Amino acid sequence: MAKYRKRDAEIEAMQFTGENGDEIAEWVATTHHVSSYHCDRRKDDNGNDHPMLYIEFEIGVMGVSTGNYVVKGEVERVVSCSKAGFES
Repeated sequence: MAKYRKRDAEIEAMQFTGENGDEIAEWVATTHHVSSYHCDRRKDDNGNDHPMLYIEFEIGVMGVSTGNYVVKGEVERVVSCSKAGFES
């Protein structure tokens, strides 16, 4: 069986409210190359319409749902994290 150790790490994070896409993209671009970004609307499984933020990097596109967090980790990675995962 593998053993794991969880250590405390300082991260930076911003929550996507559906209205702060410009602010998040500009914040990410201070440390990472952002090719482009845009906000769009997407329907969830119940047919409800929600804002989405899409940030394009050289290696791909990251989608961020409303309420989720954009996290800058200690290894210079940027990831999208669900609200439940971030706040647990």
